[in-house]
Amino acid sequence: MNSESGLGKYGYMVLAVFVLVLGIAAVTVSGSETIGYMKGPADISSLSVSELEDAVYGEIELSKAFLYGCYDISYNTENGIKTPETYSYILYIGNYVSGDAKFIGIEVNEDKIEEMDRIVDESWEAIKAGKPLEEYSQLKITGKIKKMSDDGYTGFANELTKMGIESATIQKNTLRLVLDENGTTDNNMFILFGAGVILILIGSIWSICMILIRHKKKI
Repeated sequence: MNSESGLGKYGYMVLAVFVLVLGIAAVTVSGSETIGYMKGPADISSLSVSELEDAVYGEIELSKAFLYGCYDISYNTENGIKTPETYSYILYIGNYVSGDAKFIGIEVNEDKIEEMDRIVDESWEAIKAGKPLEEYSQLKITGKIKKMSDDGYTGFANELTKMGIESATIQKNTLRLVLDENGTTDNNMFILFGAGVILILIGSIWSICMILIRHKKKI
């Protein structure tokens, strides 16, 4: 009977490959968000639609966009008392001169409401007067780009409808994305990414060693 049969002959190689595949899977799942965080926020006013949909973190200088108004408020309930916590606004970004622009959401904390509402008023004044927005005082929002919920989109679309924008235009020009000022990367993603890299290294070294050992035995 060959003593190298079973685990002794193939098992360790299979195990090494399994560790390697497991590491690749972990990096694949967590890589996009982790690498996106390490790259830092992208200026979403300069991104194409496909780039924006793939982005993890973004920032926007509001002088580079139109701010249409608030469409949703989230509340914090404590001891039966509801207090406003975050506010979601409608943002129009892109090349609005050529018509290549999109609606997205932007979610901010309560401490920015006064300035956000002022910029909303200035946005409508600029739209009516056909003026550029560079005259605005600067306010930069940085955060995580997340998917807009179905309920969020309903409020988003209803608010645009109230502004006189047609349903077909809303559907065509809305990206169901939200720039969330409070959005952060889940620490578990960093852990998963790091573990994946380690498993890839172990699996690769282990596989190479097994191949070299088997090749040496053949010689």
